[in-house]
Amino acid sequence: MIDGYCKANKVEEGENLLNELVSKKLELNSVVYNPLIRAYCVNGNMNAAFRLRDDMRSRGVPLSCATYSCLMHGLCNIGLVDDAKHLLDEMRKEGLLPNVVCYTTIIGGYNKSLHLKECFAI
Repeated sequence: MIDGYCKANKVEEGENLLNELVSKKLELNSVVYNPLIRAYCVNGNMNAAFRLRDDMRSRGVPLSCATYSCLMHGLCNIGLVDDAKHLLDEMRKEGLLPNVVCYTTIIGGYNKSLHLKECFAI
């Protein structure tokens, strides 16, 4: 349902549902959080996206490759490619193997910002 709210651009309702799930002490995972994070990133609200990422961590919910790729894509869209690259490094430190979506997001961000040397370094 959270995904449906987000796809209908009703992110606030989606977050209200997340809060209801939290209040009922249900076990959450990244599949519950990712649609909200993605929606906030698409809307350029990176503060809200990272707030949810921090909430995941505080509740012991593991971040997935999809979580990271949403955040990286959002950062690249607002020109913060180096910050997105730091997330790629963070993923590796946490033992997650970046997938092709993560790599193409970073490469695309560097390409868009005309930092071609960094593209080849990835």
